[in-house]
Amino acid sequence: MNMLMDTLGELSSSYIAWLGVGFLALMAAHSYYHWLSCPYLCQKHDISVDEAREAIDRPISAGPRFLLSMTLGIAATIAGLFLLHRAIEPGVAFMLIVAGLVVMQTEPIRLQLRDSVARLVAASTGPEETQAAALDSLRTSHLWLVSVHFIMLFAVIAALLVF
Repeated sequence: MNMLMDTLGELSSSYIAWLGVGFLALMAAHSYYHWLSCPYLCQKHDISVDEAREAIDRPISAGPRFLLSMTLGIAATIAGLFLLHRAIEPGVAFMLIVAGLVVMQTEPIRLQLRDSVARLVAASTGPEETQAAALDSLRTSHLWLVSVHFIMLFAVIAALLVF
Protein backbone atom coordinates (compact mmCIF):
# COMPACT_ATOMS: atom_id res chain seq x y z
CA MET A 1 0.00 0.00 0.00
CA ASN A 2 2.87 2.36 0.79
CA MET A 3 4.35 1.74 -2.66
CA LEU A 4 1.05 2.72 -4.29
CA MET A 5 0.84 5.90 -2.21
CA ASP A 6 4.45 6.76 -3.12
CA THR A 7 3.70 6.15 -6.79
CA LEU A 8 0.62 8.36 -6.63
CA GLY A 9 2.68 11.00 -4.81
CA GLU A 10 5.07 11.14 -7.77
CA LEU A 11 2.23 12.04 -10.12
CA SER A 12 1.91 15.67 -9.05
CA SER A 13 5.50 16.29 -10.09
CA SER A 14 5.14 14.45 -13.40
CA TYR A 15 5.02 16.75 -16.40
CA ILE A 16 3.15 14.06 -18.36
CA ALA A 17 0.26 14.18 -15.90
CA TRP A 18 0.05 17.96 -16.18
CA LEU A 19 0.20 17.74 -19.99
CA GLY A 20 -2.81 15.48 -19.68
CA VAL A 21 -4.57 18.14 -17.63
CA GLY A 22 -3.91 20.60 -20.44
CA PHE A 23 -5.29 18.13 -22.96
CA LEU A 24 -8.40 17.62 -20.84
CA ALA A 25 -8.84 21.39 -20.61
CA LEU A 26 -8.63 21.63 -24.41
CA MET A 27 -11.22 18.87 -24.76
CA ALA A 28 -13.54 20.62 -22.32
CA ALA A 29 -13.14 23.94 -24.13
CA HIS A 30 -13.73 22.20 -27.48
CA SER A 31 -16.97 20.59 -26.29
CA TYR A 32 -18.11 23.92 -24.81
CA TYR A 33 -17.39 25.68 -28.11
CA HIS A 34 -19.31 23.06 -30.07
CA TRP A 35 -22.25 23.40 -27.70
CA LEU A 36 -22.36 27.15 -28.26
CA SER A 37 -21.83 26.96 -32.01
CA CYS A 38 -23.94 23.90 -32.89
CA PRO A 39 -25.76 24.84 -36.11
CA TYR A 40 -28.80 22.83 -35.06
CA LEU A 41 -29.10 24.54 -31.68
CA CYS A 42 -28.47 27.98 -33.18
CA GLN A 43 -31.01 27.12 -35.89
CA LYS A 44 -28.51 28.09 -38.59
CA HIS A 45 -28.75 24.75 -40.38
CA ASP A 46 -31.51 24.53 -42.96
CA ILE A 47 -32.86 21.01 -43.10
CA SER A 48 -34.28 19.91 -46.44
CA VAL A 49 -37.26 17.59 -46.74
CA ASP A 50 -35.07 14.95 -48.39
CA GLU A 51 -32.58 15.12 -45.53
CA ALA A 52 -35.42 14.70 -43.05
CA ARG A 53 -36.79 11.66 -44.91
CA GLU A 54 -33.33 10.07 -44.99
CA ALA A 55 -32.98 10.61 -41.24
CA ILE A 56 -36.33 8.95 -40.62
CA ASP A 57 -35.42 5.92 -42.72
CA ARG A 58 -31.86 5.57 -41.41
CA PRO A 59 -31.46 3.08 -38.58
CA ILE A 60 -29.54 4.47 -35.66
CA SER A 61 -26.83 2.12 -34.49
CA ALA A 62 -23.61 2.43 -32.59
CA GLY A 63 -21.49 0.93 -35.34
CA PRO A 64 -17.88 -0.23 -35.37
CA ARG A 65 -16.47 3.17 -34.31
CA PHE A 66 -18.29 2.96 -30.99
CA LEU A 67 -17.17 -0.64 -30.41
CA LEU A 68 -13.55 0.16 -31.22
CA SER A 69 -13.52 3.32 -29.08
CA MET A 70 -15.02 1.60 -26.07
CA THR A 71 -12.70 -1.39 -26.42
CA LEU A 72 -9.65 0.87 -26.64
CA GLY A 73 -10.89 2.88 -23.65
CA ILE A 74 -11.24 -0.26 -21.55
CA ALA A 75 -7.84 -1.54 -22.71
CA ALA A 76 -6.17 1.79 -21.89
CA THR A 77 -7.70 1.82 -18.41
CA ILE A 78 -6.63 -1.73 -17.67
CA ALA A 79 -3.11 -1.12 -19.02
CA GLY A 80 -2.83 2.04 -16.91
CA LEU A 81 -3.97 0.24 -13.77
CA PHE A 82 -1.47 -2.54 -14.43
CA LEU A 83 1.39 -0.05 -14.93
CA LEU A 84 0.37 1.91 -11.84
CA HIS A 85 0.22 -1.26 -9.77
CA ARG A 86 3.73 -2.22 -10.91
CA ALA A 87 5.01 1.36 -10.41
CA ILE A 88 6.16 1.51 -14.03
CA GLU A 89 6.01 5.02 -15.47
CA PRO A 90 3.35 6.45 -13.12
CA GLY A 91 2.73 9.49 -15.35
CA VAL A 92 2.04 7.36 -18.39
CA ALA A 93 -0.05 4.97 -16.32
CA PHE A 94 -2.12 7.83 -14.94
CA MET A 95 -2.67 9.25 -18.42
CA LEU A 96 -3.76 5.84 -19.75
CA ILE A 97 -6.28 5.56 -16.92
CA VAL A 98 -7.59 9.08 -17.51
CA ALA A 99 -7.74 8.64 -21.29
CA GLY A 100 -9.59 5.35 -20.93
CA LEU A 101 -12.07 6.81 -18.48
CA VAL A 102 -12.68 9.86 -20.67
CA VAL A 103 -13.36 7.67 -23.69
CA MET A 104 -15.64 5.34 -21.74
CA GLN A 105 -17.59 8.30 -20.34
CA THR A 106 -17.86 10.44 -23.47
CA GLU A 107 -18.40 7.93 -26.30
CA PRO A 108 -21.94 6.99 -25.17
CA ILE A 109 -22.74 10.71 -24.92
CA ARG A 110 -21.35 11.31 -28.42
CA LEU A 111 -23.56 8.48 -29.67
CA GLN A 112 -26.50 10.14 -27.95
CA LEU A 113 -25.57 13.44 -29.64
CA ARG A 114 -25.59 11.81 -33.08
CA ASP A 115 -28.95 10.25 -32.23
CA SER A 116 -30.32 13.62 -31.08
CA VAL A 117 -29.21 15.31 -34.31
CA ALA A 118 -30.85 12.58 -36.37
CA ARG A 119 -34.06 12.93 -34.36
CA LEU A 120 -34.03 16.70 -34.79
CA VAL A 121 -33.52 16.37 -38.53
CA ALA A 122 -36.31 13.78 -38.72
CA ALA A 123 -38.63 15.96 -36.63
CA SER A 124 -38.06 19.03 -38.80
CA THR A 125 -41.06 18.18 -40.97
CA GLY A 126 -43.30 17.28 -38.03
CA PRO A 127 -45.29 19.30 -35.52
CA GLU A 128 -43.63 22.03 -33.46
CA GLU A 129 -43.96 20.03 -30.23
CA THR A 130 -41.89 17.22 -31.72
CA GLN A 131 -39.29 19.68 -32.98
CA ALA A 132 -39.11 21.37 -29.57
CA ALA A 133 -38.65 18.01 -27.83
CA ALA A 134 -35.90 16.99 -30.27
CA LEU A 135 -34.16 20.36 -29.84
CA ASP A 136 -34.34 20.03 -26.06
CA SER A 137 -32.87 16.52 -26.29
CA LEU A 138 -29.97 17.83 -28.39
CA ARG A 139 -29.36 20.71 -25.97
CA THR A 140 -29.35 18.29 -23.03
CA SER A 141 -26.90 15.96 -24.78
CA HIS A 142 -24.51 18.83 -25.49
CA LEU A 143 -24.77 20.08 -21.91
CA TRP A 144 -24.12 16.58 -20.55
CA LEU A 145 -20.99 16.20 -22.72
CA VAL A 146 -19.66 19.58 -21.59
CA SER A 147 -20.42 18.73 -17.96
CA VAL A 148 -18.63 15.38 -18.13
CA HIS A 149 -15.54 16.98 -19.67
CA PHE A 150 -15.34 19.65 -16.97
CA ILE A 151 -16.07 17.16 -14.17
CA MET A 152 -13.26 14.92 -15.42
CA LEU A 153 -10.91 17.92 -15.69
CA PHE A 154 -11.57 19.06 -12.13
CA ALA A 155 -11.38 15.50 -10.80
CA VAL A 156 -7.96 14.94 -12.40
CA ILE A 157 -6.67 18.27 -11.05
CA ALA A 158 -7.97 17.38 -7.59
CA ALA A 159 -6.39 13.91 -7.77
CA LEU A 160 -3.03 15.38 -8.74
CA LEU A 161 -3.15 18.00 -5.99
CA VAL A 162 -4.24 15.58 -3.26
CA PHE A 163 -1.24 13.33 -3.68
